[in-house]
Amino acid sequence: MKNLYLLCLIALLPLGAFAQRQNGLTLSGGWNYSYRHFNAAYYENTSRDSEGNLRRSDLGTVNFRVGLHYHSALKERLFLQLGLGFSRIGISNHPAYYIPQGFHQSRFRRTVSSIDELNREEEFITKRQFFNFPVNLRFMGKPRPWTPYIEGGFIFQYYLNTRYSYDNGTEKSFYFYENRRGQFIPLQLCTKVAVGTQYQWLKRMHAFIQLEFRYHLTPLYQTQIKEHLYNGGIEVGLRYGLSRSKKSIES
Repeated sequence: MKNLYLLCLIALLPLGAFAQRQNGLTLSGGWNYSYRHFNAAYYENTSRDSEGNLRRSDLGTVNFRVGLHYHSALKERLFLQLGLGFSRIGISNHPAYYIPQGFHQSRFRRTVSSIDELNREEEFITKRQFFNFPVNLRFMGKPRPWTPYIEGGFIFQYYLNTRYSYDNGTEKSFYFYENRRGQFIPLQLCTKVAVGTQYQWLKRMHAFIQLEFRYHLTPLYQTQIKEHLYNGGIEVGLRYGLSRSKKSIES
């Protein structure tokens, strides 16, 4: 928890420095499709059969994220954006091909010893939940009814817990578990890039929509085999200008 408090403090400190500039608030939410990537060491240390089963088993999942951000103009069309958010990122496994590690120790009322005991209707979904602390730059195009923009930066993500769920076609169940054991890395550094457009809805209010991609630079575990999460999706929201200026297109 000390790391979480420190991240909150770092996220809020710069706000005072930008208090006199053109600034505003952004409320956003969206959906993403997430998956994972392994480094070369995984394929070097995994048999072809195991690798094939994992590839057939692994599927991405649809998740969501929300956030509240503060933005301030550095120049006429360049904005710094800081904020707080929540996101869920995960994958699903079909155990007809692959039994997720540690499954037999889970809280589901189901124990297995081999893939033969499972059926193709069963699915296990692992979704990790994070607090987000984004630091982004956004460059706006020339003002028009629909103003295009590009955005990029970094997101510090602090792991909260994992939502495990099970679905066999007729029965669904889930539970939350906080995984901080072994070589798991709870503090993740993520990079993001987004392109979007915004529409001036009211005098100080803009509605926006954007396509966004995120990649975790930090692996989930400090082991030889590196597992990195990534996701892409769509995000919508509202921006409200807190101050007025002829130079600012956000106020």
